[in-house]
Amino acid sequence: MTSTTAAPHTLEQLFSDYGDAWASHDADAIAAFHADDGIFHLHAGGEAIRGREAIRDTFAGFLAQFPDLHFEEQQKMVEEWGWVVRWRMSGTLALPFDTGAGVAEPGGRMDLDAIDLITVAEGRLTAKHTYMDWATALRQMGL
Repeated sequence: MTSTTAAPHTLEQLFSDYGDAWASHDADAIAAFHADDGIFHLHAGGEAIRGREAIRDTFAGFLAQFPDLHFEEQQKMVEEWGWVVRWRMSGTLALPFDTGAGVAEPGGRMDLDAIDLITVAEGRLTAKHTYMDWATALRQMGL
């Protein structure tokens, strides 16, 4: 039986390179790691985003909202199928953020834990599931 996932040492490098792409704040560089038909799902009440271009657009919008977005790795587990990583995520809101129930104004800051569960096949991220306490983030930003 042939495996379609990358070898563990390759996954460690992929993990590192993907983190570097996020640190660069370049949505194109980040999206390049995702499979053409990959998904991103921020488990905070929204629907899954499907396809590399839609993922890129979503990440570009997020980076525009939080241009100083920073991730600090807390713990990671890399396996043959992908990885799980616990992050400390922080950022300062640069643009008004309308939730429909209120508007968070620029300058609001979030600083909270997040967990990513990422699956990989043939060297590409096939799914990125992000779990965070979005209610706490909104409160921290003034909502």
